[in-house]
Amino acid sequence: MSPAASMRLPGLVAPGVDGLGEADFARLRAAVNKLGGVLQDEDRTFARRNARRGRGEMAGENAMFRSHAGWLLPPATAPRKTATRRRLAFGRAIPFGALIGPALLLVIWSIGSVAGLIDPRTLPAPWSVVGTAVDLIAEGKLQDHLMTSAWRAAQSLVFGILIGTMLALISGLSRLGEAITCNR
Repeated sequence: MSPAASMRLPGLVAPGVDGLGEADFARLRAAVNKLGGVLQDEDRTFARRNARRGRGEMAGENAMFRSHAGWLLPPATAPRKTATRRRLAFGRAIPFGALIGPALLLVIWSIGSVAGLIDPRTLPAPWSVVGTAVDLIAEGKLQDHLMTSAWRAAQSLVFGILIGTMLALISGLSRLGEAITCNR
């Protein structure tokens, strides 16, 4: 790309074209940029007003605006508003509301264990789980067991991805696979 093309203002003039030298073009570019900042609010208001009235080419945010010098300038870009999270519930958010569910689950688990509603062979009491975890950490066995479980989970993930990819390819690329997977 030539220096003239890289410095060209969109839809305007470039150095060496229209009888402008490099210095003239630099001054023109600085003036247009300064003017663009001054006209930014006027242009945005003008565009909104015309968009509301439904007027053709000057309506909308992507419209081009005519400056006082007579050149077409792109609209100044306004900073985008950041999206705020909307709540589905009415009223204010409950402080530490995310902890209510796990705390309630722990309370129900504890009450069920004390009342004998939960079989200890199926689900031991929370204090038994914590005590066993502390003992296993002290002996160094928990880390080994976690590493073994993580390795098995990783192997399962790899095998699942490979089998799923093969079945997807067979289903998508062959008539037999298409006949088997389509329920028509």
